[in-house]
Amino acid sequence: MHRSLVPQVEQALAAAAASVKLGGPDVEGAQMGALISARHRERVQASIGTALAEGARRLCGDEGDTPANGFFMRPTVFTDVPLDSVHHWPVNIGTAARLSGI
Repeated sequence: MHRSLVPQVEQALAAAAASVKLGGPDVEGAQMGALISARHRERVQASIGTALAEGARRLCGDEGDTPANGFFMRPTVFTDVPLDSVHHWPVNIGTAARLSGI
């Protein structure tokens, strides 16, 4: 997207991701379930940590309450991901998304 649109899209995407309701199949209105295992959650958390260490900026994610039963994580949205970051190109790290402008 054009960089002039980035702030507006950042705000909207972060708000949408932050409003996602977590829960299992038995939770009415749940929009996102748990990760498959504790190991998977640890890999996703490590990947998020790597992105932040490489200079990405987290707009939202991994804050707030999560259900007690299961391997839940809040959706994470990154911006300002450096071009040389392993997260600049699309990867499947679970609950994270990247936003960039040109």
